[in-house]
Amino acid sequence: MGEFAVPAPTHAPPPPLIYDKPSWAGVATHDYKFEILKGGVQVDQIDGPKKDLVVIGRLPICEIPMEHPSVSRYHAIIQFNQEGDAFIYDLESAHGTRLNKIRIPARTHLPIKTGDQLKFGESTRVCIFETEKPSSEQDIAREEAIAERFRARRQLPVETSEDDNNGVSWGFGEDAEEDDDDDEQEGDGEGEGTASGDAALLTVDAEKLAFEDAKRRREELEIMYGDDDDDDAFYDRTGR
Repeated sequence: MGEFAVPAPTHAPPPPLIYDKPSWAGVATHDYKFEILKGGVQVDQIDGPKKDLVVIGRLPICEIPMEHPSVSRYHAIIQFNQEGDAFIYDLESAHGTRLNKIRIPARTHLPIKTGDQLKFGESTRVCIFETEKPSSEQDIAREEAIAERFRARRQLPVETSEDDNNGVSWGFGEDAEEDDDDDEQEGDGEGEGTASGDAALLTVDAEKLAFEDAKRRREELEIMYGDDDDDDAFYDRTGR
């Protein structure tokens, strides 16, 4: 009877992770997460563990497992430094890792910040990195410079001509009149209309700042590593 016994299944141990932590490695000091988008729609959210590194790959033992067949067993790592800053590191994956649509070089730590987009392999899912870590002085200075540039640009006079509006109604009929409410809000700068207008301008400035920063980071990556001819739709989160 024993000779016909079915042997218990054996599971091969997972392969070793070939990765040497850098000397500056530290543990995540702030909460962070990944918003998972597919077709521009959020389909999942992953709260990142507070560890010194987080492994992304197809193996179920990875902290962030991904099932797409183009994702390597050990695909990439999120490494933190002693200040809590995050870095993406590709483990020489077969199909690569993209940061803001630019394929990054393998075995290189690249910083990632809130709003950065990551794609692994040929998966159509986009991972948006979000962290509660406050911006560094360098980030704050860069954002202030961008804000000053937008303020200066908004104050420049716009050249127009009479021909610009000939034959164009801009969606209004010839008898269209302005609402009285709009006239009431155009006061001397001390009314509620001015406050709401300032709030709207601040919102627009914030969106422009985010878009400009994402565009700048992508241009830096293109200069460093070249452009990528990926035809996938680029989801612009800054326009939300």
